[in-house]
Amino acid sequence: MKFALPTFSSGAYTLAALLLLGFAAPMVTPIFASENTDACSSLESARQNTPEDLSSIRRYQQECEKASLDGVSLATQAIRLNPKDEELYYQRGNSYQQLGNYKAAVADYTEVINLNTGRFGYSRSAYWQRARAYDKLGEKQKAISDLNKLIGNDSINTDDYLLRARLYKDLGDKEKAIADYKAVDKILQQGLNGVFGNGLMDSHYEVMLNKARNELSQIGVSLPAPQLKTRELLQSIPKIEVERALNLAGFTPQNPVIQQFDAQLQEKYKQLAISQPQPYKGTLKALVSNAAYEKLDGIEKERAQLIKQFTPDHPTIKSIDTQINELKILADRNKHVPSDSDNQQSYSKEELQEMLQWEDKMTEELFKYWFKGVEMAPEQEKFARAEHASYHQELKKFGAENRDVVLSGAFNSWLMGNGRYIWTGTKALEFEENFLKRLESGMSKQQVQQVRERLHSIRRAVQLGIPEQS
Repeated sequence: MKFALPTFSSGAYTLAALLLLGFAAPMVTPIFASENTDACSSLESARQNTPEDLSSIRRYQQECEKASLDGVSLATQAIRLNPKDEELYYQRGNSYQQLGNYKAAVADYTEVINLNTGRFGYSRSAYWQRARAYDKLGEKQKAISDLNKLIGNDSINTDDYLLRARLYKDLGDKEKAIADYKAVDKILQQGLNGVFGNGLMDSHYEVMLNKARNELSQIGVSLPAPQLKTRELLQSIPKIEVERALNLAGFTPQNPVIQQFDAQLQEKYKQLAISQPQPYKGTLKALVSNAAYEKLDGIEKERAQLIKQFTPDHPTIKSIDTQINELKILADRNKHVPSDSDNQQSYSKEELQEMLQWEDKMTEELFKYWFKGVEMAPEQEKFARAEHASYHQELKKFGAENRDVVLSGAFNSWLMGNGRYIWTGTKALEFEENFLKRLESGMSKQQVQQVRERLHSIRRAVQLGIPEQS
């Protein structure tokens, strides 16, 4: 059994992160280390089904508690050396949270807020975590005060609203609780309809929507059925597009079979054009491209098996090759590379300039962070920097062309702070492995192994929610 700490969507570094991904994903989520509150003791009881499950839970809790204690100790030592580093207080606060020491966590998050160095600091996450800690301590009004700072006038973070709604309900403020649950309902419906891209169209958010509506129902408020027609259209069009591509392997575009697909698509696209709400402009392209690649993966595996029985010029193989080609054409045609206006239009020139400055800072910090402790000759460092820059250009291009996987398990980022990213997910790890292999042409095997171990250490530290050791 594998346990993974839940993640929390924080906006603290999002703007700068967008630049690293080529303005590719408005919903990119930097994941801070140890965002889960009380993670060492809070596990789903539903998983405690067998002796093996219970044993896994105990091992997890023991490892988590040890890591959190180590995190407190390491952060405390570091704070003595640098008492003005907000990240250290933030990480120690997270470790205290996991240990259930909420008073100490509140003190550290308060210090983070007092030390905040600017827009891209840790204040937002500190307010969120402090609100969670206040809730655990029963200081609900203080928790609400922190959440008010996060929500402001236009937050789309459902976690903020859901927690505040529950707190209002606990305090007997029915009207404010209802308002927050309704805000969650609106945001989730927009997300499921692709307004924010396809990252929030996952069925997980439909479950969240139903839970929010159940909460309202318990308060005595009933709402009209969710309006998810746009989502239905966005889900049906990719399926038809893929089927059309597969049939093009055997028919010409003028064939009645293809013409029928075209008629269906024409009607669907017409309905989508007048649907409400309107999805983000790249949502459908991402969904079509993703569906094509998913089908392509299955067909290529099928071909790999059949080629053992047939020659490449056999009709069966030739038919599959034609289908593969048509799917690739469909996927390429629907790769959406957003223009700057897709995401920049809501930012001022000053904000964009600050983002550019932070991109430079983050890239430099990241290189120093990853290669910390690796001794290199000047020429080797020059080579490593060039490969590092090339690696990030690859990630940037991939993010711009594949918005659909940026929020999936195939491509995510864990953020340690001050621009220090570690990328996770199957696709991201492929890029990382290729990067490490390229380093071998200009560095020794020992140096490359040091970098590899460094990355593993960073990733492990993030997953456990403790300061990275080197």
